[in-house]
Amino acid sequence: MRETPSTEHPTAGGDYAPAGKPLTGRRVALYFALFVATFVTANLVMLRMATTTFSGLVTTASFREGVKYDRELEAARAQDQRGWRVDAEVAPVGQGRSGVTLRALDRDGKPLAGLLGKAKFSHPADARHDVVVDLKETLPGVYRGEGAPAPGAYTLILELERGGERLFLSRNRTSIGS
Repeated sequence: MRETPSTEHPTAGGDYAPAGKPLTGRRVALYFALFVATFVTANLVMLRMATTTFSGLVTTASFREGVKYDRELEAARAQDQRGWRVDAEVAPVGQGRSGVTLRALDRDGKPLAGLLGKAKFSHPADARHDVVVDLKETLPGVYRGEGAPAPGAYTLILELERGGERLFLSRNRTSIGS
């Protein structure tokens, strides 16, 4: 039969044996403060990482980009019908600069002269690293320009136009440096 605990020693006669430090109000407050500080620290680290790394924003006008899709398809069809052959070469020219040489021929193999050319090294993840190079005609159908893209992988966007109308567009993967 069990003893009835007394009012002076309520744990007497039971199986409770106090051990360690007692749990005080000060200790509970300290544990709570450490718990909150852990989450605040984790949130501050995540906030810092979110604001200093890639924003994820690729375009600021996604709707307008989508509307231009049909016009791009029509321009691609017209480009195919022209039958132009355009070859590009990217080569280092020294002091961290790269040269772009474009050779443009019509469907009969004749040089395409009198065009305005542009080459854009488009960085795949960060538009701040994009480099645009104006291409000047050096010989009939040969266009050259130089730029200083940082080493890495790029999409090389080549454009030829006449009278404000884009007649040729090409996108190619290229790598600068090692």
